[in-house]
Amino acid sequence: MITTPYGIVSAVETVLECSKRELVGLTRRLEHAALAAPPPAVAATMQDQRYLTARTRAVYAALAGAGSPARLH
Repeated sequence: MITTPYGIVSAVETVLECSKRELVGLTRRLEHAALAAPPPAVAATMQDQRYLTARTRAVYAALAGAGSPARLH
């Protein structure tokens, strides 16, 4: 059984519909918040590689660079 991130979330939370503009706005706010206070880990999904723009790559590269340093034991 293959489960998508949407399938996992919608099984336990109410899913609300929104416009692409609203979704992009929310995504940008979350990215800015994460850059302001970098979390120890970041996970992301893209619907299609066409939407993985240079801007998106730069944001996630900055998040990766600001995260906790990897420790090898």
